[in-house]
Amino acid sequence: MSRHSSPPGFPAAAYGLLTDQAHRVLIVQPRGADDGTPWRLPGGLVEADETPRDALERELREELALDRPAGSLLVQEWVLPLTPGRRPRMTFLFGTSPVTPQEAGRILLEHGELAACRWVPLEIAVELLHERHSFRLTRACAGPVPAYLEHRPQERHP
Repeated sequence: MSRHSSPPGFPAAAYGLLTDQAHRVLIVQPRGADDGTPWRLPGGLVEADETPRDALERELREELALDRPAGSLLVQEWVLPLTPGRRPRMTFLFGTSPVTPQEAGRILLEHGELAACRWVPLEIAVELLHERHSFRLTRACAGPVPAYLEHRPQERHP
């Protein structure tokens, strides 16, 4: 395999639905999002030597200095690529227990990856999040969970 070719298999990503005791949702803004890139839920890519649950826990520690276990699987989604030449991706959304005020006060952004984070009501999160994150969040909250979804690029959801 040349160093520019993709490794075998499919990439995976793991994200978390983190809420506080007021039921607000934590959303994060990737660095460089001033170009109009939407907010997303905390998380990221699964590395070759870890499970999706491990990946979410690592991402929470790295990006937010938040040490907490991933909870139940809420949504699993197979996402076909929008851009030719890209590979499909499996995405996992896990719940967590509510973040305490003390934990929220200790959140530190990893400034290499994240520009900001915000606690927002669910309806605001749905408006601000990237389309796929918004759809997964809405599905997770509507239940039943866990849910399996498939996304094809030509599909658009309100």
